[in-house]
Amino acid sequence: MYDARDDVPEPHRFDLTPVFDSRADWADAAAELASAVDAFDLDRPLAEVLAAFEALSARDHRLRTYADLRADVRTGDDRRQADRYRAESLHGDVMALRDDVERRVRDADVAPDDPAVPPRFERYVADVHRRADHALDPSGADVLAALEDVLDAPERTHRALVDGDFQPPTIDVDGDEVALTRSERSRVQRTGDRDVRRRAFRAVRDEFVARRETLAATLDAMARRNVRVAALRGYDSALDAALAGDDPYVACRPQQRLPRGVYDALVGGVRANLAPKHRLERVRRDALGVDTLEPWDRNAAPLDGDAPEYEYAEARDLILDAVAPLGDAYRRRVDRVFDDRRIDAFDYPGKTERGAGYATHAPDAGSFVLARWNGSLAHVFLLAHELGHAVHASLAQDAQPHATAGIPAPLAELPSKLHEVLLADHLLASARGDERTAVAARAVRSVGANLFFSARWAAFTRELYERAADGDRLTAEWLDETYGDLYAEFVPALEATDRLRAGWTTGLYAVPLYHHCPYILGTAGALAVADGLGDELRPADYVGFLEAGTSAPAVDRLEDLGVDATSRHAVADAVAAFDRYVDAFAAAAAE
Repeated sequence: MYDARDDVPEPHRFDLTPVFDSRADWADAAAELASAVDAFDLDRPLAEVLAAFEALSARDHRLRTYADLRADVRTGDDRRQADRYRAESLHGDVMALRDDVERRVRDADVAPDDPAVPPRFERYVADVHRRADHALDPSGADVLAALEDVLDAPERTHRALVDGDFQPPTIDVDGDEVALTRSERSRVQRTGDRDVRRRAFRAVRDEFVARRETLAATLDAMARRNVRVAALRGYDSALDAALAGDDPYVACRPQQRLPRGVYDALVGGVRANLAPKHRLERVRRDALGVDTLEPWDRNAAPLDGDAPEYEYAEARDLILDAVAPLGDAYRRRVDRVFDDRRIDAFDYPGKTERGAGYATHAPDAGSFVLARWNGSLAHVFLLAHELGHAVHASLAQDAQPHATAGIPAPLAELPSKLHEVLLADHLLASARGDERTAVAARAVRSVGANLFFSARWAAFTRELYERAADGDRLTAEWLDETYGDLYAEFVPALEATDRLRAGWTTGLYAVPLYHHCPYILGTAGALAVADGLGDELRPADYVGFLEAGTSAPAVDRLEDLGVDATSRHAVADAVAAFDRYVDAFAAAAAE
Protein backbone atom coordinates (compact mmCIF):
# COMPACT_ATOMS: atom_id res chain seq x y z
CA MET A 1 0.00 0.00 0.00
CA TYR A 2 1.22 3.48 -0.83
CA ASP A 3 1.31 6.27 1.76
CA ALA A 4 -0.57 8.71 -0.49
CA ARG A 5 -2.19 8.82 -3.89
CA ASP A 6 0.57 11.06 -5.25
CA ASP A 7 3.07 8.26 -4.56
CA VAL A 8 1.28 5.90 -6.94
CA PRO A 9 3.00 5.78 -10.36
CA GLU A 10 1.01 7.72 -12.92
CA PRO A 11 0.31 4.72 -15.21
CA HIS A 12 -1.62 3.17 -12.32
CA ARG A 13 -3.84 6.19 -11.66
CA PHE A 14 -6.97 7.11 -13.59
CA ASP A 15 -6.65 9.30 -16.64
CA LEU A 16 -10.06 10.99 -16.56
CA THR A 17 -9.44 13.34 -19.48
CA PRO A 18 -11.61 11.17 -21.80
CA VAL A 19 -14.53 12.28 -19.59
CA PHE A 20 -13.51 15.92 -18.97
CA ASP A 21 -10.22 17.66 -19.65
CA SER A 22 -10.29 19.34 -16.26
CA ARG A 23 -12.39 20.03 -13.22
CA ALA A 24 -13.09 23.51 -14.65
CA ASP A 25 -14.55 21.91 -17.79
CA TRP A 26 -16.68 19.70 -15.57
CA ALA A 27 -17.97 22.74 -13.66
CA ASP A 28 -18.85 24.48 -16.93
CA ALA A 29 -20.68 21.39 -18.14
CA ALA A 30 -22.58 21.17 -14.85
CA ALA A 31 -23.76 24.77 -15.24
CA GLU A 32 -24.75 24.12 -18.84
CA LEU A 33 -26.73 21.03 -17.86
CA ALA A 34 -28.59 22.95 -15.17
CA SER A 35 -29.55 25.60 -17.75
CA ALA A 36 -30.57 22.98 -20.28
CA VAL A 37 -32.85 21.25 -17.78
CA ASP A 38 -34.50 24.55 -16.87
CA ALA A 39 -35.02 25.47 -20.54
CA PHE A 40 -36.13 22.03 -21.74
CA ASP A 41 -38.97 22.33 -24.25
CA LEU A 42 -41.64 19.65 -24.05
CA ASP A 43 -43.86 21.37 -26.61
CA ARG A 44 -42.31 19.92 -29.78
CA PRO A 45 -42.60 16.67 -31.73
CA LEU A 46 -42.19 13.58 -29.56
CA ALA A 47 -39.15 12.36 -31.49
CA GLU A 48 -37.37 15.64 -30.76
CA VAL A 49 -38.32 15.49 -27.08
CA LEU A 50 -36.91 11.98 -26.77
CA ALA A 51 -33.69 12.81 -28.63
CA ALA A 52 -33.09 15.95 -26.57
CA PHE A 53 -33.75 14.12 -23.32
CA GLU A 54 -31.43 11.29 -24.35
CA ALA A 55 -28.66 13.87 -24.85
CA LEU A 56 -29.34 15.38 -21.41
CA SER A 57 -29.27 11.92 -19.84
CA ALA A 58 -25.86 11.21 -21.36
CA ARG A 59 -24.47 14.54 -20.11
CA ASP A 60 -25.84 13.83 -16.63
CA HIS A 61 -24.22 10.39 -16.65
CA ARG A 62 -20.81 11.81 -17.62
CA LEU A 63 -20.98 14.46 -14.91
CA ARG A 64 -21.73 11.95 -12.19
CA THR A 65 -19.10 9.46 -13.33
CA TYR A 66 -16.39 12.13 -13.25
CA ALA A 67 -17.48 13.51 -9.87
CA ASP A 68 -17.76 10.06 -8.28
CA LEU A 69 -14.35 8.89 -9.45
CA ARG A 70 -12.60 12.06 -8.31
CA ALA A 71 -14.33 11.93 -4.92
CA ASP A 72 -13.60 8.26 -4.33
CA VAL A 73 -9.85 8.58 -4.83
CA ARG A 74 -9.62 11.47 -2.33
CA THR A 75 -12.39 11.06 0.22
CA GLY A 76 -10.99 13.76 2.49
CA ASP A 77 -11.15 16.47 -0.19
CA ASP A 78 -14.16 18.64 0.65
CA ARG A 79 -14.28 20.22 -2.78
CA ARG A 80 -14.48 16.86 -4.50
CA GLN A 81 -17.20 15.72 -2.14
CA ALA A 82 -19.09 18.96 -2.86
CA ASP A 83 -18.78 18.27 -6.59
CA ARG A 84 -20.26 14.82 -6.05
CA TYR A 85 -23.14 16.38 -4.15
CA ARG A 86 -23.60 18.89 -6.98
CA ALA A 87 -23.75 16.07 -9.53
CA GLU A 88 -26.26 14.14 -7.42
CA SER A 89 -28.43 17.24 -7.11
CA LEU A 90 -28.36 17.78 -10.87
CA HIS A 91 -29.29 14.15 -11.37
CA GLY A 92 -32.32 14.75 -9.19
CA ASP A 93 -33.31 17.60 -11.50
CA VAL A 94 -32.87 15.37 -14.55
CA MET A 95 -35.00 12.66 -12.93
CA ALA A 96 -37.70 15.22 -12.18
CA LEU A 97 -37.61 16.20 -15.85
CA ARG A 98 -37.88 12.52 -16.73
CA ASP A 99 -41.30 12.46 -15.05
CA ASP A 100 -42.38 15.29 -17.37
CA VAL A 101 -40.92 13.58 -20.44
CA GLU A 102 -42.62 10.30 -19.62
CA ARG A 103 -45.89 12.11 -19.02
CA ARG A 104 -45.47 13.62 -22.48
CA VAL A 105 -44.96 10.09 -23.88
CA ARG A 106 -48.11 8.82 -22.19
CA ASP A 107 -50.14 11.84 -23.30
CA ALA A 108 -49.05 11.29 -26.89
CA ASP A 109 -50.68 7.84 -26.66
CA VAL A 110 -48.48 6.30 -29.34
CA ALA A 111 -47.46 2.68 -29.62
CA PRO A 112 -43.73 1.90 -29.34
CA ASP A 113 -43.56 1.04 -33.06
CA ASP A 114 -45.41 4.19 -34.16
CA PRO A 115 -43.56 6.19 -36.86
CA ALA A 116 -43.42 9.10 -34.40
CA VAL A 117 -41.09 7.04 -32.21
CA PRO A 118 -37.49 6.60 -33.47
CA PRO A 119 -36.54 2.88 -33.37
CA ARG A 120 -33.91 3.34 -30.65
CA PHE A 121 -36.63 4.55 -28.26
CA GLU A 122 -39.12 1.74 -28.87
CA ARG A 123 -38.17 -0.19 -25.70
CA TYR A 124 -38.07 2.99 -23.63
CA VAL A 125 -41.54 4.04 -24.79
CA ALA A 126 -42.88 0.53 -24.16
CA ASP A 127 -41.37 0.65 -20.69
CA VAL A 128 -42.95 4.05 -19.99
CA HIS A 129 -46.35 2.57 -20.82
CA ARG A 130 -45.62 -0.50 -18.68
CA ARG A 131 -44.95 1.70 -15.68
CA ALA A 132 -47.89 4.01 -16.30
CA ASP A 133 -49.90 2.70 -13.35
CA HIS A 134 -47.01 3.60 -11.04
CA ALA A 135 -46.36 7.10 -12.36
CA LEU A 136 -46.99 10.03 -10.04
CA ASP A 137 -49.28 12.86 -10.98
CA PRO A 138 -47.52 16.20 -11.63
CA SER A 139 -48.05 17.55 -8.12
CA GLY A 140 -46.78 14.37 -6.49
CA ALA A 141 -43.76 14.24 -8.79
CA ASP A 142 -42.95 17.87 -7.99
CA VAL A 143 -43.12 17.23 -4.24
CA LEU A 144 -40.88 14.19 -4.56
CA ALA A 145 -38.38 16.14 -6.64
CA ALA A 146 -38.35 18.99 -4.14
CA LEU A 147 -37.59 16.54 -1.35
CA GLU A 148 -34.76 14.80 -3.24
CA ASP A 149 -32.00 16.15 -1.00
CA VAL A 150 -33.90 15.23 2.15
CA LEU A 151 -34.72 11.75 0.88
CA ASP A 152 -31.06 11.11 0.02
CA ALA A 153 -29.84 12.18 3.46
CA PRO A 154 -29.65 8.63 4.94
CA GLU A 155 -27.28 7.54 2.15
CA ARG A 156 -25.06 10.56 2.73
CA THR A 157 -25.01 9.82 6.45
CA HIS A 158 -24.18 6.17 5.83
CA ARG A 159 -21.39 7.14 3.43
CA ALA A 160 -19.92 9.46 6.03
CA LEU A 161 -20.05 6.80 8.73
CA VAL A 162 -18.32 4.05 6.74
CA ASP A 163 -16.10 6.16 4.51
CA GLY A 164 -15.45 9.81 5.26
CA ASP A 165 -15.34 9.38 9.05
CA PHE A 166 -13.86 5.89 9.05
CA GLN A 167 -10.25 5.70 10.17
CA PRO A 168 -8.87 2.19 9.56
CA PRO A 169 -7.66 0.70 12.86
CA THR A 170 -4.08 -0.50 13.15
CA ILE A 171 -2.68 -3.71 14.56
CA ASP A 172 0.83 -5.01 15.17
CA VAL A 173 1.98 -7.56 12.59
CA ASP A 174 5.47 -8.90 13.23
CA GLY A 175 6.51 -5.64 14.88
CA ASP A 176 5.01 -3.35 12.23
CA GLU A 177 1.90 -1.23 12.67
CA VAL A 178 -0.45 -2.13 9.82
CA ALA A 179 -3.42 0.10 8.97
CA LEU A 180 -6.36 -2.14 8.17
CA THR A 181 -7.64 -0.50 5.01
CA ARG A 182 -10.05 -2.63 3.04
CA SER A 183 -7.32 -4.22 0.95
CA GLU A 184 -5.03 -4.83 3.94
CA ARG A 185 -7.69 -6.49 6.06
CA SER A 186 -8.61 -8.64 3.07
CA ARG A 187 -4.98 -9.72 2.73
CA VAL A 188 -4.55 -10.33 6.46
CA GLN A 189 -7.71 -12.45 6.69
CA ARG A 190 -6.37 -14.72 3.96
CA THR A 191 -2.67 -14.88 4.69
CA GLY A 192 -2.03 -13.88 8.32
CA ASP A 193 -1.52 -16.38 11.10
CA ARG A 194 -4.55 -17.14 13.25
CA ASP A 195 -3.76 -14.63 15.99
CA VAL A 196 -3.25 -11.83 13.45
CA ARG A 197 -6.50 -12.76 11.70
CA ARG A 198 -8.35 -12.73 15.01
CA ARG A 199 -7.02 -9.33 16.04
CA ALA A 200 -7.70 -7.86 12.60
CA PHE A 201 -11.28 -9.13 12.56
CA ARG A 202 -12.03 -7.78 16.02
CA ALA A 203 -10.36 -4.42 15.41
CA VAL A 204 -12.34 -3.72 12.24
CA ARG A 205 -15.64 -5.15 13.46
CA ASP A 206 -15.39 -3.12 16.67
CA GLU A 207 -15.09 0.07 14.59
CA PHE A 208 -18.42 -0.76 12.95
CA VAL A 209 -20.02 -1.89 16.21
CA ALA A 210 -19.12 1.49 17.72
CA ARG A 211 -21.38 3.03 15.04
CA ARG A 212 -24.06 0.39 15.53
CA GLU A 213 -26.91 2.54 16.83
CA THR A 214 -26.34 5.27 14.25
CA LEU A 215 -26.08 2.75 11.43
CA ALA A 216 -29.34 1.18 12.59
CA ALA A 217 -31.01 4.59 12.51
CA THR A 218 -29.80 5.34 8.97
CA LEU A 219 -30.85 1.89 7.79
CA ASP A 220 -34.26 2.38 9.36
CA ALA A 221 -34.61 5.76 7.60
CA MET A 222 -33.61 4.28 4.21
CA ALA A 223 -36.04 1.39 4.54
CA ARG A 224 -38.96 3.57 5.64
CA ARG A 225 -38.33 6.02 2.82
CA ASN A 226 -38.23 3.25 0.21
CA VAL A 227 -41.36 1.60 1.61
CA ARG A 228 -43.28 4.88 1.49
CA VAL A 229 -42.08 5.92 -1.96
CA ALA A 230 -43.01 2.47 -3.29
CA ALA A 231 -46.47 2.81 -1.78
CA LEU A 232 -46.78 6.32 -3.20
CA ARG A 233 -46.12 4.89 -6.65
CA GLY A 234 -48.70 2.15 -6.16
CA TYR A 235 -46.46 -0.86 -5.59
CA ASP A 236 -47.40 -3.58 -3.14
CA SER A 237 -43.96 -3.50 -1.54
CA ALA A 238 -40.53 -1.92 -1.78
CA LEU A 239 -39.26 -5.21 -3.20
CA ASP A 240 -41.81 -5.08 -6.02
CA ALA A 241 -40.74 -1.52 -6.79
CA ALA A 242 -37.07 -2.53 -6.84
CA LEU A 243 -37.72 -5.53 -9.08
CA ALA A 244 -39.66 -3.29 -11.46
CA GLY A 245 -36.57 -1.10 -11.88
CA ASP A 246 -38.29 2.01 -10.59
CA ASP A 247 -35.18 4.00 -9.71
CA PRO A 248 -32.68 3.87 -12.56
CA TYR A 249 -29.20 5.28 -12.39
CA VAL A 250 -29.50 6.54 -15.96
CA ALA A 251 -32.58 8.58 -16.83
CA CYS A 252 -33.32 7.75 -20.46
CA ARG A 253 -33.32 3.97 -20.66
CA PRO A 254 -35.79 1.09 -20.49
CA GLN A 255 -35.74 -0.27 -16.98
CA GLN A 256 -34.86 -3.90 -16.55
CA ARG A 257 -37.60 -5.69 -14.68
CA LEU A 258 -36.74 -8.89 -12.81
CA PRO A 259 -39.84 -11.07 -12.40
CA ARG A 260 -40.71 -11.87 -8.80
CA GLY A 261 -40.73 -15.56 -9.67
CA VAL A 262 -37.07 -15.37 -10.71
CA TYR A 263 -36.12 -13.60 -7.48
CA ASP A 264 -37.94 -16.20 -5.36
CA ALA A 265 -36.48 -19.10 -7.37
CA LEU A 266 -32.94 -17.81 -6.94
CA VAL A 267 -33.01 -17.01 -3.23
CA GLY A 268 -35.22 -19.96 -2.33
CA GLY A 269 -33.16 -22.29 -4.50
CA VAL A 270 -29.98 -21.44 -2.64
CA ARG A 271 -31.60 -21.78 0.77
CA ALA A 272 -32.83 -25.24 -0.26
CA ASN A 273 -29.30 -26.32 -1.25
CA LEU A 274 -27.08 -25.38 1.70
CA ALA A 275 -25.52 -28.80 2.25
CA PRO A 276 -22.39 -28.15 0.09
CA LYS A 277 -21.80 -24.86 1.92
CA HIS A 278 -22.04 -26.62 5.28
CA ARG A 279 -19.63 -29.28 4.00
CA LEU A 280 -17.14 -26.60 2.99
CA GLU A 281 -17.04 -25.27 6.54
CA ARG A 282 -16.26 -28.74 7.88
CA VAL A 283 -13.58 -29.28 5.23
CA ARG A 284 -12.01 -25.91 6.06
CA ARG A 285 -12.06 -26.59 9.81
CA ASP A 286 -10.34 -29.94 9.35
CA ALA A 287 -7.84 -28.55 6.84
CA LEU A 288 -6.86 -25.76 9.22
CA GLY A 289 -6.58 -28.23 12.09
CA VAL A 290 -8.78 -26.25 14.48
CA ASP A 291 -11.41 -27.56 16.86
CA THR A 292 -13.86 -24.72 16.23
CA LEU A 293 -14.11 -22.56 13.15
CA GLU A 294 -14.08 -18.83 13.96
CA PRO A 295 -15.07 -15.85 11.79
CA TRP A 296 -11.42 -15.07 11.10
CA ASP A 297 -10.93 -18.61 9.71
CA ARG A 298 -13.60 -18.41 7.00
CA ASN A 299 -11.30 -17.21 4.21
CA ALA A 300 -8.00 -18.70 5.36
CA ALA A 301 -6.22 -21.25 3.19
CA PRO A 302 -4.30 -24.13 4.83
CA LEU A 303 -0.83 -23.49 3.40
CA ASP A 304 2.50 -25.04 4.34
CA GLY A 305 4.42 -21.91 3.32
CA ASP A 306 3.65 -18.32 2.47
CA ALA A 307 0.58 -17.37 0.48
CA PRO A 308 1.29 -16.79 -3.21
CA GLU A 309 2.01 -13.21 -4.22
CA TYR A 310 1.75 -11.73 -7.70
CA GLU A 311 3.19 -8.70 -9.43
CA TYR A 312 0.61 -6.44 -11.00
CA ALA A 313 1.97 -7.18 -14.50
CA GLU A 314 1.79 -10.91 -13.73
CA ALA A 315 -1.85 -10.57 -12.71
CA ARG A 316 -2.56 -8.82 -16.00
CA ASP A 317 -1.09 -11.73 -17.94
CA LEU A 318 -2.98 -14.32 -15.89
CA ILE A 319 -6.29 -12.57 -16.52
CA LEU A 320 -5.59 -12.22 -20.23
CA ASP A 321 -4.76 -15.92 -20.47
CA ALA A 322 -7.88 -16.85 -18.49
CA VAL A 323 -10.27 -14.96 -20.81
CA ALA A 324 -8.73 -16.49 -23.95
CA PRO A 325 -11.78 -18.81 -24.43
CA LEU A 326 -13.82 -15.65 -25.13
CA GLY A 327 -11.83 -14.90 -28.28
CA ASP A 328 -8.93 -12.73 -29.40
CA ALA A 329 -11.01 -9.58 -29.91
CA TYR A 330 -12.39 -9.85 -26.39
CA ARG A 331 -8.93 -10.42 -24.97
CA ARG A 332 -7.60 -7.30 -26.72
CA ARG A 333 -10.43 -5.26 -25.26
CA VAL A 334 -9.45 -6.37 -21.76
CA ASP A 335 -5.84 -5.45 -22.50
CA ARG A 336 -6.80 -1.93 -23.58
CA VAL A 337 -8.30 -1.19 -20.16
CA PHE A 338 -4.76 -1.51 -18.77
CA ASP A 339 -3.05 0.35 -21.60
CA ASP A 340 -5.39 3.35 -21.57
CA ARG A 341 -4.99 4.16 -17.84
CA ARG A 342 -8.53 3.08 -17.03
CA ILE A 343 -7.56 1.50 -13.70
CA ASP A 344 -6.81 3.23 -10.40
CA ALA A 345 -4.95 0.18 -9.23
CA PHE A 346 -3.41 0.56 -5.78
CA ASP A 347 -4.62 1.30 -2.28
CA TYR A 348 -3.64 4.29 -0.13
CA PRO A 349 -5.16 6.25 2.78
CA GLY A 350 -8.03 8.39 1.56
CA LYS A 351 -9.29 5.97 -1.07
CA THR A 352 -12.94 5.11 -0.57
CA GLU A 353 -13.69 2.31 1.88
CA ARG A 354 -17.03 1.52 0.25
CA GLY A 355 -16.68 -1.82 -1.45
CA ALA A 356 -13.69 -3.85 -2.54
CA GLY A 357 -13.65 -2.06 -5.89
CA TYR A 358 -15.94 -1.22 -8.74
CA ALA A 359 -16.19 -0.52 -12.44
CA THR A 360 -18.11 2.34 -13.97
CA HIS A 361 -18.41 4.07 -17.32
CA ALA A 362 -19.35 7.34 -18.98
CA PRO A 363 -21.08 7.78 -22.34
CA ASP A 364 -18.57 8.24 -25.17
CA ALA A 365 -15.70 8.06 -22.65
CA GLY A 366 -15.36 4.36 -21.89
CA SER A 367 -15.02 2.35 -18.69
CA PHE A 368 -12.98 2.81 -15.52
CA VAL A 369 -12.02 0.45 -12.70
CA LEU A 370 -11.30 1.42 -9.10
CA ALA A 371 -9.20 -1.38 -7.61
CA ARG A 372 -7.05 -2.03 -4.50
CA TRP A 373 -4.13 -4.06 -5.76
CA ASN A 374 -2.09 -5.60 -2.93
CA GLY A 375 -0.44 -8.55 -4.68
CA SER A 376 -2.69 -11.23 -3.21
CA LEU A 377 -4.49 -13.95 -5.13
CA ALA A 378 -7.80 -12.49 -3.91
CA HIS A 379 -6.97 -9.25 -5.66
CA VAL A 380 -6.15 -11.04 -8.90
CA PHE A 381 -9.73 -12.29 -8.75
CA LEU A 382 -11.13 -8.88 -7.77
CA LEU A 383 -9.33 -7.24 -10.65
CA ALA A 384 -10.63 -9.89 -13.04
CA HIS A 385 -14.13 -9.33 -11.67
CA GLU A 386 -14.15 -5.59 -12.25
CA LEU A 387 -12.64 -5.99 -15.71
CA GLY A 388 -15.67 -8.12 -16.59
CA HIS A 389 -17.90 -5.16 -15.77
CA ALA A 390 -15.65 -2.76 -17.68
CA VAL A 391 -15.68 -4.82 -20.87
CA HIS A 392 -19.45 -5.36 -20.64
CA ALA A 393 -20.01 -1.61 -20.43
CA SER A 394 -17.61 -0.79 -23.25
CA LEU A 395 -19.16 -3.36 -25.60
CA ALA A 396 -22.69 -2.13 -24.90
CA GLN A 397 -21.61 1.49 -25.33
CA ASP A 398 -19.97 0.76 -28.67
CA ALA A 399 -22.87 -1.27 -30.03
CA GLN A 400 -25.89 0.69 -28.77
CA PRO A 401 -27.20 4.26 -28.72
CA HIS A 402 -27.32 5.83 -25.27
CA ALA A 403 -30.98 4.90 -24.84
CA THR A 404 -30.20 1.17 -24.88
CA ALA A 405 -26.49 1.14 -23.96
CA GLY A 406 -27.10 0.32 -20.32
CA ILE A 407 -26.08 -2.65 -18.21
CA PRO A 408 -29.21 -4.68 -17.37
CA ALA A 409 -29.19 -4.74 -13.57
CA PRO A 410 -30.41 -8.36 -13.23
CA LEU A 411 -27.54 -9.51 -15.49
CA ALA A 412 -24.87 -7.10 -14.31
CA GLU A 413 -22.81 -9.68 -12.42
CA LEU A 414 -22.68 -12.42 -15.03
CA PRO A 415 -19.69 -11.01 -16.99
CA SER A 416 -17.71 -10.30 -13.81
CA LYS A 417 -18.39 -13.73 -12.35
CA LEU A 418 -17.54 -15.38 -15.66
CA HIS A 419 -14.09 -13.77 -15.47
CA GLU A 420 -13.63 -15.24 -12.00
CA VAL A 421 -14.81 -18.71 -13.04
CA LEU A 422 -12.50 -18.72 -16.07
CA LEU A 423 -9.60 -17.53 -13.91
CA ALA A 424 -10.25 -20.21 -11.29
CA ASP A 425 -10.40 -22.96 -13.90
CA HIS A 426 -7.27 -21.65 -15.65
CA LEU A 427 -5.25 -21.59 -12.44
CA LEU A 428 -6.55 -24.91 -11.12
CA ALA A 429 -5.36 -26.50 -14.36
CA SER A 430 -1.79 -25.26 -13.90
CA ALA A 431 -1.07 -24.45 -10.23
CA ARG A 432 0.67 -26.87 -7.90
CA GLY A 433 1.43 -27.10 -4.19
CA ASP A 434 0.48 -24.17 -1.97
CA GLU A 435 -0.56 -22.10 -4.95
CA ARG A 436 -3.10 -24.74 -5.97
CA THR A 437 -4.45 -24.87 -2.41
CA ALA A 438 -4.75 -21.08 -2.36
CA VAL A 439 -6.50 -21.10 -5.75
CA ALA A 440 -8.94 -23.79 -4.65
CA ALA A 441 -9.69 -21.81 -1.49
CA ARG A 442 -10.31 -18.70 -3.56
CA ALA A 443 -12.50 -20.61 -6.02
CA VAL A 444 -14.88 -21.80 -3.30
CA ARG A 445 -14.93 -18.27 -1.93
CA SER A 446 -15.55 -16.72 -5.34
CA VAL A 447 -18.40 -19.03 -6.27
CA GLY A 448 -19.76 -19.73 -2.81
CA ALA A 449 -19.92 -16.16 -1.56
CA ASN A 450 -21.93 -15.09 -4.57
CA LEU A 451 -24.40 -17.89 -4.08
CA PHE A 452 -24.69 -18.31 -0.32
CA PHE A 453 -23.51 -14.93 1.02
CA SER A 454 -25.74 -13.15 -1.50
CA ALA A 455 -28.76 -15.30 -0.70
CA ARG A 456 -28.26 -14.65 3.01
CA TRP A 457 -28.09 -10.89 2.49
CA ALA A 458 -31.07 -11.00 0.13
CA ALA A 459 -33.09 -12.81 2.79
CA PHE A 460 -31.91 -10.34 5.44
CA THR A 461 -32.84 -7.21 3.46
CA ARG A 462 -36.22 -8.70 2.63
CA GLU A 463 -36.96 -9.31 6.31
CA LEU A 464 -35.91 -5.82 7.35
CA TYR A 465 -38.07 -4.23 4.64
CA GLU A 466 -41.04 -6.32 5.70
CA ARG A 467 -40.55 -5.11 9.27
CA ALA A 468 -40.34 -1.50 8.11
CA ALA A 469 -43.52 -1.98 6.06
CA ASP A 470 -45.29 -3.26 9.19
CA GLY A 471 -44.38 0.00 10.93
CA ASP A 472 -41.84 -1.46 13.33
CA ARG A 473 -38.45 0.18 13.93
CA LEU A 474 -35.24 -1.40 12.77
CA THR A 475 -33.48 -1.32 16.10
CA ALA A 476 -29.90 -2.48 16.53
CA GLU A 477 -31.15 -5.30 18.77
CA TRP A 478 -33.63 -6.57 16.16
CA LEU A 479 -31.02 -6.33 13.41
CA ASP A 480 -28.53 -8.28 15.54
CA GLU A 481 -31.06 -11.03 16.22
CA THR A 482 -32.30 -11.34 12.64
CA TYR A 483 -28.83 -11.27 11.10
CA GLY A 484 -27.59 -13.78 13.70
CA ASP A 485 -30.43 -16.22 12.98
CA LEU A 486 -29.75 -16.14 9.26
CA TYR A 487 -26.03 -16.58 9.86
CA ALA A 488 -26.76 -19.67 11.92
CA GLU A 489 -28.87 -21.06 9.07
CA PHE A 490 -26.19 -20.50 6.44
CA VAL A 491 -23.02 -21.05 8.50
CA PRO A 492 -23.92 -23.28 11.46
CA ALA A 493 -20.26 -24.13 12.10
CA LEU A 494 -19.67 -20.68 13.60
CA GLU A 495 -20.88 -19.62 17.01
CA ALA A 496 -23.11 -16.54 16.77
CA THR A 497 -21.18 -14.17 19.05
CA ASP A 498 -22.13 -10.53 19.57
CA ARG A 499 -19.52 -9.39 17.06
CA LEU A 500 -20.81 -11.89 14.50
CA ARG A 501 -24.45 -10.88 14.98
CA ALA A 502 -23.43 -7.27 14.39
CA GLY A 503 -22.17 -8.16 10.91
CA TRP A 504 -25.14 -6.28 9.42
CA THR A 505 -23.28 -3.04 10.23
CA THR A 506 -20.83 -3.74 7.40
CA GLY A 507 -23.49 -4.02 4.69
CA LEU A 508 -23.91 -1.80 1.64
CA TYR A 509 -27.39 -0.38 1.95
CA ALA A 510 -27.27 2.56 -0.46
CA VAL A 511 -27.99 0.10 -3.27
CA PRO A 512 -31.19 -1.36 -4.77
CA LEU A 513 -33.15 -3.61 -2.45
CA TYR A 514 -32.55 -6.65 -4.63
CA HIS A 515 -28.83 -5.80 -4.99
CA HIS A 516 -27.63 -9.25 -3.93
CA CYS A 517 -29.93 -11.21 -6.24
CA PRO A 518 -27.95 -10.40 -9.43
CA TYR A 519 -24.89 -12.01 -7.82
CA ILE A 520 -26.78 -15.29 -7.51
CA LEU A 521 -28.12 -15.01 -11.05
CA GLY A 522 -24.74 -13.87 -12.37
CA THR A 523 -22.89 -16.77 -10.75
CA ALA A 524 -25.38 -19.35 -12.00
CA GLY A 525 -25.23 -17.83 -15.48
CA ALA A 526 -21.43 -17.59 -15.48
CA LEU A 527 -21.02 -21.24 -14.55
CA ALA A 528 -23.43 -22.22 -17.32
CA VAL A 529 -21.59 -20.06 -19.89
CA ALA A 530 -18.18 -21.39 -18.87
CA ASP A 531 -19.48 -24.94 -19.19
CA GLY A 532 -20.92 -24.24 -22.65
CA LEU A 533 -18.00 -22.35 -24.21
CA GLY A 534 -16.37 -24.27 -27.02
CA ASP A 535 -19.33 -26.62 -27.20
CA GLU A 536 -22.81 -25.27 -27.95
CA LEU A 537 -21.84 -21.67 -27.12
CA ARG A 538 -19.47 -19.63 -29.32
CA PRO A 539 -17.51 -16.58 -28.13
CA ALA A 540 -19.45 -14.48 -30.66
CA ASP A 541 -22.72 -15.52 -28.99
CA TYR A 542 -21.45 -14.29 -25.64
CA VAL A 543 -20.12 -11.02 -27.07
CA GLY A 544 -23.49 -10.46 -28.72
CA PHE A 545 -25.13 -10.94 -25.32
CA LEU A 546 -22.93 -8.18 -23.88
CA GLU A 547 -23.46 -5.87 -26.85
CA ALA A 548 -27.24 -6.04 -26.48
CA GLY A 549 -27.21 -3.70 -23.48
CA THR A 550 -30.79 -2.97 -22.46
CA SER A 551 -32.19 -3.50 -25.98
CA ALA A 552 -33.95 -6.73 -24.95
CA PRO A 553 -35.53 -8.11 -21.75
CA ALA A 554 -32.98 -9.56 -19.37
CA VAL A 555 -34.55 -13.00 -19.03
CA ASP A 556 -34.79 -13.33 -22.83
CA ARG A 557 -31.08 -12.53 -23.16
CA LEU A 558 -30.27 -15.24 -20.62
CA GLU A 559 -32.30 -17.77 -22.58
CA ASP A 560 -30.11 -16.97 -25.60
CA LEU A 561 -27.18 -18.25 -23.52
CA GLY A 562 -29.07 -21.38 -22.54
CA VAL A 563 -29.84 -20.25 -18.97
CA ASP A 564 -33.39 -20.65 -17.62
CA ALA A 565 -33.50 -18.10 -14.82
CA THR A 566 -37.11 -18.93 -13.95
CA SER A 567 -36.22 -22.43 -12.76
CA ARG A 568 -34.55 -23.53 -9.56
CA HIS A 569 -32.57 -25.95 -11.72
CA ALA A 570 -30.24 -23.06 -12.63
CA VAL A 571 -29.36 -22.67 -8.96
CA ALA A 572 -29.17 -26.42 -8.40
CA ASP A 573 -26.69 -26.72 -11.28
CA ALA A 574 -24.63 -23.85 -9.85
CA VAL A 575 -24.58 -25.46 -6.40
CA ALA A 576 -23.44 -28.73 -7.98
CA ALA A 577 -20.58 -26.84 -9.66
CA PHE A 578 -19.73 -25.26 -6.31
CA ASP A 579 -19.59 -28.73 -4.77
CA ARG A 580 -16.96 -29.69 -7.38
CA TYR A 581 -14.86 -26.71 -6.28
CA VAL A 582 -15.23 -27.92 -2.68
CA ASP A 583 -13.87 -31.29 -3.86
CA ALA A 584 -10.89 -29.50 -5.41
CA PHE A 585 -10.30 -27.56 -2.19
CA ALA A 586 -10.49 -30.70 -0.07
CA ALA A 587 -8.06 -32.54 -2.37
CA ALA A 588 -5.59 -29.65 -2.47
CA ALA A 589 -5.70 -29.24 1.31
CA ALA A 590 -5.12 -32.96 1.78
CA GLU A 591 -2.03 -32.82 -0.42
